[in-house]
Formats: sequence, structure tokens, C-alpha cells
Amino acid sequence: ELHSDQDHVHSKRRIIFPYRKVGSRFSLIDEDELANSFPKTYEYLVAWKSVLRTRDKGKKQYPKWYAWARTQGMEAQGPKLLTKTFDRGPHFYLDTSDQLLCNGYSVSLPLKRSSAEVSIELLHCILNSKVMHYYAKLTSFQIEGEFECYQKNFIERFGIPELTASEAQHVISLRGIDRDKALSEIYGIPWRHIEDLFCQEADKPLPPQALVSAGLD
Repeated sequence: ELHSDQDHVHSKRRIIFPYRKVGSRFSLIDEDELANSFPKTYEYLVAWKSVLRTRDKGKKQYPKWYAWARTQGMEAQGPKLLTKTFDRGPHFYLDTSDQLLCNGYSVSLPLKRSSAEVSIELLHCILNSKVMHYYAKLTSFQIEGEFECYQKNFIERFGIPELTASEAQHVISLRGIDRDKALSEIYGIPWRHIEDLFCQEADKPLPPQALVSAGLD
């Protein structure tokens, strides 16, 4: 689980990836090659072979019994921003590696950019801002505990302003509330509107179950 930009660097979780990239596509490694070149990996897979064969109740045919059931997201080139599906506010973590991810979403720069100056650093600043949090509060699905949803269908509609290189650098150079206020001006959202929304959220009474768990009833 991510709590900072550095957490993924220290993660020791690994995934078996029995594929190699051929051109722009991924090709499954042949079983004989897998056994000869990666004997420990193959031994581990064989130990779970009977379980792997029961996927989809054994009704779906895969190229090989050790092939992935789903092949979306087989490539996650950096730099990218990682975010949880639900969170109490925007937390987009910078990952400059090509590591894969699970149970969350990644945001990266488009392959074809406009004339606007957009960098991963600028995107990192904007998506972690109070403006993004304001947007999520107003448009996203929310669950108990003040968690907003940061799934693709919500965050993809959040616009990124066209800034010059000097404007972008100025935003990046700011910190905390100074950056948030600058972005609210860029987005044309009066800062008092943002403050009012979060003041109203803070004034909401806690639900009864929360009071009980906190020992406040």
C-alpha cells in the first residue's frame, strides 16, 4: 500500500510475468523455455497448476495453463502517477519506474502533447491540489468515512490548464496553500468557494457508528 512517493521503491512484492515483448505485443514464453531458463519459477507454477486450471470453473481455454487470465495493464511505463481507487482526498504518487501495479490506477502523460507545457511534475502538483479535492467532492462517488472514488471515469474528466513554461514552473515552485490558491485562480474557482465547501464538510456531525467506535457516544 502506498503512503508516499518512495513506498514503491522499497516494495519487495514481485509478480510472475511469463511473457516477453515482441514488437509492440507480449508473447507467452514457451513452457520448455520457462522450465529450463527459470526452473524455480516453473517449479512454483507447477505446484499451483491444479489451482490455475480451475480458473473460470475450468471452462475457459487459455493459450497455456500458466497464462494470465487477464492481460490488461501488462505494461506500465514511467513516469506515471499512482492513485488508490478510494481515498480521503487526492493522493497521486510519482513513480518513475516501469513497475506494474494492481488495485489502483495510473496517470501518465499523453504520447502526443499539445503546445501547452505539461510535465509529470506539474501534473503531480495539480492532481494533489485542493482544486482536485474540490472537484472530487463535487463530482465523484463517495462512501462512508469521507472517501472519494478516484476511478478513471471520475478523474478523466478533470481538465488540465494550458500553461506556459514559466507559469508551469511557478506552480511547481510553490508549496502548500500558496500553490492551492494559485491553482484556484488559474481554474477560475474563488478560493472562498473551496474554503466554504471544506468548512461545511468539517461541520458535518459524525454518523452514530463513528461516534461509537471513537468512544464519543
